[in-house]
Amino acid sequence: MSAVITQSSIGLDTLGKKFSCPSCGQKRFVRMWDAEAKEYLPHEVGRCDRENSCGYHLTAKQYFESKGLGYKPQIKEVEIKPEVIDLIPLDYVKQSMKHRTFMESNFAQWLCSLFGETIAEKALLEYLVGRSKNDNGKACIFWRIDSEENVRTGKIMCYNPETGKRNKEINPTWVHKALEPFNYKLPFFGEHLLTEYPDKTIGIVESEKSAIIASIYMQDMVWLATGGNSGCKWREWSVYNVLKDRKVILFPDFGYFNKKTKRTCFAEWSERAEMIKEKMQCSITVSRVLEDLLQPEERLNDYDLADMLIKRKDGKGWALNEVDGYPVMFELHPKIGIN
Repeated sequence: MSAVITQSSIGLDTLGKKFSCPSCGQKRFVRMWDAEAKEYLPHEVGRCDRENSCGYHLTAKQYFESKGLGYKPQIKEVEIKPEVIDLIPLDYVKQSMKHRTFMESNFAQWLCSLFGETIAEKALLEYLVGRSKNDNGKACIFWRIDSEENVRTGKIMCYNPETGKRNKEINPTWVHKALEPFNYKLPFFGEHLLTEYPDKTIGIVESEKSAIIASIYMQDMVWLATGGNSGCKWREWSVYNVLKDRKVILFPDFGYFNKKTKRTCFAEWSERAEMIKEKMQCSITVSRVLEDLLQPEERLNDYDLADMLIKRKDGKGWALNEVDGYPVMFELHPKIGIN
C-alpha cells in the first residue's frame, strides 16, 4: 500500500554519488540536492560520511542563514510506495559454510585460540559466520539475516589469526556488490536469533566480533551488533522496530563517536536510547561498564566490550582475579545490570 506524505524538496542526495569533503578532503561527502530545481546546493553544503574522524555537516538551513537568507524550503506532497528490498538466496549462506570450511577463516582460527574448537564452532554456527574466497580463502562473512530469516547481504572481513584484529590493509566489502544493481537494507547482525530467543534480554554492541565474544560469556542474553557507529542505520524505525516489547541494554564503545565535536559514543548511544523509548514500547538502558571500569592506560585507545572480556595480562594469558584465581571478565556479569 502506498501513502502520501509531505516533504521538503531539499535533502541529501540519495543517488550514492560522493564528493571530496570540504573539511577532510576524502571522497566521502554527500551533497545537498534540490529536487525542485534539479541541482546541487553549493559544494560546501552536505555531510561527510566519516562521522567519527571528520564529522563535517553543513545543513541547508545553516548555509542560507549564514548568507543572511531565510530558509523556506518548498514543501510538496509525494507518494511513498512500499520499499522493495532485494534478498540473497539462502544457498549463498550454505555454500559459505559447507564441509566446515568456515572453520578455516582467520577469524575462526583466532576464536579457536581463545575458546577451543568446540565453543568457537558453536558460536560461528549460531551466528552463521561463513568463509569467503577473499584473502586467499581466509576472510569471513558476517551474514546479515533479518528476524524473518531473510538474507539481506553479507559483510566480508579479513582478520589477523593471531591477534583477532581486523586487517586494515584490506577494506571490508559486501556480498551484494557482485549482484548490483541491488537494493539492500541492513538489519542488525544477529537479528535472526531474536525469534529463537524471544524471552532473552537483548545486548547491542557495535562490532560483529564483540557480539560473538559476548554471546560466549553471557549466554543469558541474545547479542546483536550494529556493524559500526551508525552501521545498520538503527536510528530508523524500520531497523529498530524489532526491539519492540523487549528488554534491551546498549554497550557503546569507549571513545569518540565524533572526534571533531568531542561527542562520545556513550553520549550518542544514550541519545538514541531515549529516541527509541519515545517512539516505541521497550525497556532500553545504556551500560556504563566501559565508562566506569576501564583503567587509565586503557582510556587512551578505542576500547569495546570484547576487549574487556578477553583481557589478558602482560602477554601471559588471562588476567586472573588475584584472590580467587578466576578470569576477571567473570566479574563483569553482575556489573552490567543482568540478574
